[in-house]
Amino acid sequence: MGLLQVLERYRSEIQAELKSLIDLTSPLFPLMGYHLGWVDQRGQPRSGSGGKMLRSTLCLLACEAVGGSWRGALPAAAAVELVHNFSLIHDDIEDRSPQRRGHPTL
Repeated sequence: MGLLQVLERYRSEIQAELKSLIDLTSPLFPLMGYHLGWVDQRGQPRSGSGGKMLRSTLCLLACEAVGGSWRGALPAAAAVELVHNFSLIHDDIEDRSPQRRGHPTL
């Protein structure tokens, strides 16, 4: 199994977990949804995969490696993904970066 296949293995489950945690009615949702690749700059649904979700995937793989159920680790994987994305937003602000993943930053 190649790296891209490994990264795709849990993508839909991680995305579903993230969406279950984020309040879609929050005034911050358009910003979070944009950064995560779920909506475009106008708040319209966007197709595409967003980030690689490497860290959250590693969390689930580590859980499996020690005999645990990866499904039970989904909340931890989502937390890892949210913290990582916060750090990316913070980095973009600090560096005044104009783009991330080929799109304007927040």
